[in-house]
Amino acid sequence: MGFVGDLFKNDNLAQFYNIIGLFIFMTLFIVMIIKVVRMPKSELKHIKESILENDNTADSN
Repeated sequence: MGFVGDLFKNDNLAQFYNIIGLFIFMTLFIVMIIKVVRMPKSELKHIKESILENDNTADSN
């Protein structure tokens, strides 16, 4: 399997990568939740309404 197979032969190293990956995922998830919670209500309303608006810019070409 080459490099990947040699890299994961050691179980401790595989555990290390799993923990690092989980840590990165959880950190990004928490940052995104904090960002959304701190976002002003007016901006959230604008985003919600912009999804439902009919955008004709693609049809005008």
